Amino acid sequence: RARPRLPADVPAVSPFAVVQALRTQTRVDSLAGAELAMVLDRPTWRLRYFTTDAGRVVERRQLADAATGALREPLDRDEAVAAARAAYAGHEAVVGVEALTEANVGGHHEYRGQPLPAWAVRFASPEGATAYVSAELGEVIRIRNDRWRAFDFLWMLHTMDYRGRDDFN
Repeated sequence: RARPRLPADVPAVSPFAVVQALRTQTRVDSLAGAELAMVLDRPTWRLRYFTTDAGRVVERRQLADAATGALREPLDRDEAVAAARAAYAGHEAVVGVEALTEANVGGHHEYRGQPLPAWAVRFASPEGATAYVSAELGEVIRIRNDRWRAFDFLWMLHTMDYRGRDDFN
């Protein structure tokens, strides 16, 4: 399905108002980007910023309501399911939802190298479809099914990269 479009006259506060609100909660050293997007049918700012944490520069993400500038939490389980249903063309029931973090993403090689935390939403489809929803970006990053898994397995054999599956060097 196509990404939802924003109306040209969408009322939105400045992303700098969102940065000011964010600065009341955390240190913001610099901005990496600001994107206005539809998240769960609401105009939403997606901010990417850098902060210093224990002497390390870390990239973080923040969602905010575009109309008010109010910061919002990452997508919860129910919101992730709603986003997955909206992006998935099938009509099958959801049969499983799993929170993905650094600690457990290894079992989901289909989501390698993508933003965490995330949600894996499995559908009862004949193709074994799973939608991966980034909690901090508020969007479906990818949908994988059995045909893709077969291709990925063959690609792994072709590249002879049995761990990461993408490095042919």
